[in-house]
Amino acid sequence: MPEKVKQQPHRDSLRAEHLWSSLQRKGSTARISSEDRKSALSDEYLGRRASYASDKSGGSRKVPDVPKIEVHFEHDDEKKDDEKKEVMSPDSADVSAYSYHRATSASIKGLPLTYFHKLIEVWGGPEALAGKSTTDVVVAFILPMTSDTQLSLCEHYLHDEAMKDIVQDAEWFISHAWKNPFLDTISALDNFFGERGMDPSTTYIWLDFASSSQYFNEPRSYEWLANIIKPIKNTVMVLQPWIDPLPLKRCWCILEVYVSKLTEARFHVALTASQTEEFMQAMHEDPEAFFNVLANTSCEKSQASLDHDRAAIFAIVREKIGFTKLDTMVMQVFVDWIREHLQGKIAAAEEDVLEQADWLALLGRFDHLTGHFDRAEPHLMQSYELRKAGHGDEHPKTLVSLHYLSVTYTAQGRYEEAEPRLLKCIDSGKKVLGDEHPNVLKSVDKVAILYRRVGKLHLSEKYQRNCLASRKRVLGIDHADTLASMNNLALVYKNLFRFKDAEILYREAMSHLFKLLGEDHSQSLTLKLNLGSVYLDQRRYESAEPFLTSAYDHQIREHGEAHYETLTTMNYLGVLHTRTARHETAEKLLQKCIDLREEVLGDKHADTLVARLNLAQLYRIMSRYDEAERMLHEWMQDRPHAFGDDNIYVLIVRHNLGLVYVAKKEFKKAEEIIVETLAKKRVALGESHPQTIEAMLAVANLYWKQGRYTDARTLFHECATKSSSVLGEDHPDTLHAIVDMAEFERDEGSHKDLE
Repeated sequence: MPEKVKQQPHRDSLRAEHLWSSLQRKGSTARISSEDRKSALSDEYLGRRASYASDKSGGSRKVPDVPKIEVHFEHDDEKKDDEKKEVMSPDSADVSAYSYHRATSASIKGLPLTYFHKLIEVWGGPEALAGKSTTDVVVAFILPMTSDTQLSLCEHYLHDEAMKDIVQDAEWFISHAWKNPFLDTISALDNFFGERGMDPSTTYIWLDFASSSQYFNEPRSYEWLANIIKPIKNTVMVLQPWIDPLPLKRCWCILEVYVSKLTEARFHVALTASQTEEFMQAMHEDPEAFFNVLANTSCEKSQASLDHDRAAIFAIVREKIGFTKLDTMVMQVFVDWIREHLQGKIAAAEEDVLEQADWLALLGRFDHLTGHFDRAEPHLMQSYELRKAGHGDEHPKTLVSLHYLSVTYTAQGRYEEAEPRLLKCIDSGKKVLGDEHPNVLKSVDKVAILYRRVGKLHLSEKYQRNCLASRKRVLGIDHADTLASMNNLALVYKNLFRFKDAEILYREAMSHLFKLLGEDHSQSLTLKLNLGSVYLDQRRYESAEPFLTSAYDHQIREHGEAHYETLTTMNYLGVLHTRTARHETAEKLLQKCIDLREEVLGDKHADTLVARLNLAQLYRIMSRYDEAERMLHEWMQDRPHAFGDDNIYVLIVRHNLGLVYVAKKEFKKAEEIIVETLAKKRVALGESHPQTIEAMLAVANLYWKQGRYTDARTLFHECATKSSSVLGEDHPDTLHAIVDMAEFERDEGSHKDLE
């Protein structure tokens, strides 16, 4: 060992002895200056180390006895950062090359959990450290203790014969935020290892402030961190507080999650006992609470105490993965942890089937939230059967399981199975809980969504209007469920082409939600997305695009490409690019959307069919008629039974197929389809619906091409008049109808001249 870092008996033994004598004369508490504190806690503490030996009989190690003192923190918060920087930036002449090499090398050395409890007693006990952050503890104690060698505390002890045996290879890497209370971090670890029945005296943990030197500010590399986490094989993140976890806002913690994933280390989460109880209770009441915490995590917004640390970590992220994929990875790590935790609860409740049913219901709901519907279904079905057998057919808990099972069937496109179950939830719920109980209203909302998805728009509107009115009365305008009903009713209006009504509702909901959650919250972005889709349907493309792209970027970062919400926006963007003649981009987006939906939902799911329809329309617009015709015929063959002949999507498909035949000059085939489609739209949607007007224009153009000028003239005038009245004179569809009519009239005039 180089001469400069040999352990000396005392650096200033006389001064230290005087300080200790003073402290002991004053009793268990004392106030000392910052400089004196460093001397006392580094020199004299190290000088008075007790021998450390193994207990051969039990195999556990004894923590050395040290004098107990209570230190009152003298420096204020404003001085804290300056003091830390001063201590962490020693003159280079005072630091040996050996110390620098050892301090900056990756080490997996750690200390037993019990030793940190002994240090707490040495540092004055829990009362003295109450409310103090890990930063406070490092500045007040760790830095002075290691000032001789400027190594980590573990490396420091390894150079001391009396202390070196306490240091061993760590088996648990601890990820935590320095701003959290230090005692909470240790308490969370006590709870984590205690739940697993592990002996804290033989549980060796890697805590950065003890296992890594705090004297050298050079940014650590990805490889440095990987060389620590990979051999340790277990990462424990102290996720305090669970409702707003600081580690998810800290650069180092985010990087530690990433490295843990890449090195295949097992990932765990530690909470204090009280936080664990709060977390599980909140999950039972509303699993979306923690899901929304994760969903709104943005790695690019994370911070670090030192600017160069943040810059270095961001450089690593940009080089190796990018922030969007990192956000998705972090999200998935925590989703996996929650699933593993819930599966453990299910296994532990084997002898109590009703408790097991509760955990199964929670796991099923969480799988549904993350878009894994096939995984959710068996958990919800098992929960329903257990609750039905144990509680009865109409017990509120049984109805909750049936509700979420039905919602999962809806998400899977199994509408015929979902509808009667949701109606049972409504009827039984009203009998047991009352007409306007929140659980009953949830089922009303979901059956309205089901009817909207199968094209029964007027029935959907009826249920959704009733649900919104009840929620306003029972829950209030600012409740999340009320705002969700406003969003869902606006979607019905949008599908009915009542765009003004839809926009009014969206803007009202946004004004309330932005105040509650902020504009960047995932639910706020969903409203923006839906408003963007209204603008898209109104052909207001410049207004639509910012909303759609903003939502898409957020969803890619939050959920990844394969999540159902991301795919919804991807589909909208494909339509936007189609209508703005960016056909190559549109084709790539729509094809990707189809591929991912087929993989996640299946090729016959309603959402997959919508994307397939949009791609077929793109091919028609691009004059790729054979491809469009093939896709439209396949669509009709694959449509679910719930899509009857008057379903809105079926009518749109038939309309497009007729236009393909017109383009291919197969007028007889075209007439059979287009005329029949117009008749069905008039009945199903009404004479003034934009879809009916569009079909009317198609028939008018067909008659024109067939030379049936009288029939065509009547339809052209009716089409232009109704479009102007319904959509407005400046709407693109109105202008399109007027242009077609003008060209027809010019051609009709030429035809008369020839006659």
